[in-house]
Amino acid sequence: MWFEIFQDGTVFLMYGDKAIQKWDTEMQVAQLQKILDSSVANKFSFAPKDKPKPSLIATDELGDFAPNAPSTSAPLKPEVKWVASPNFSSRNGKRIKRIINHYTNVANLASTISWYQNSQSQISAHYIVDKNGTIYQMVEDADKAWHAPGENNDSIGIEHIAKAGERLAPKQEEATIALHKWLMVEYGISPDNVTGHRFTEHNRGKTDCPHSIFGVNTEQALRDWVKKNLG
Repeated sequence: MWFEIFQDGTVFLMYGDKAIQKWDTEMQVAQLQKILDSSVANKFSFAPKDKPKPSLIATDELGDFAPNAPSTSAPLKPEVKWVASPNFSSRNGKRIKRIINHYTNVANLASTISWYQNSQSQISAHYIVDKNGTIYQMVEDADKAWHAPGENNDSIGIEHIAKAGERLAPKQEEATIALHKWLMVEYGISPDNVTGHRFTEHNRGKTDCPHSIFGVNTEQALRDWVKKNLG
């Protein structure tokens, strides 16, 4: 999603070639500015001079788009540190629908980042959440990270620094809850579509990830965590 500004000051919230919402008066634009902060400045673009304005999607056509419209109560994206990985590819038009959680099985953040920056590893994630609560982003949301074979086209991958048997550290849990909540609003992801690596169709029986970071090493523990923290 991004905001497109036209010559007369009209602002449209765009998704592909469709407009979800419009602000066309000075008061409305001022209200929009109060909702947004500097972290989304890169989502604005200026329409070419002669570009016709898009038509708004009819209310009964909004469907999956509806949760993506800005709201004064929408959570802001938590602060992230950008550390780029070369390991990504195109989503080929697939819309983001899921969050897939992982654990690193090592306690070393630096080695995890280094491995994801190694083009030979063919592995990456969109986000890494360190034990101290710092969030690193390594692949843009719009691109496909390589974190769960067969499941990457429509998902966001979140890695958590943890060894087997460890739970999320307190600040780490707080940070990942904030990240999940923002992603869920930003992309209209339901709690049912927040899952773990080994619980996805193409990875059952192939990995123990995300192990015990959400409690005991079961899918029910993850579902209980999601219900408690993400509604």
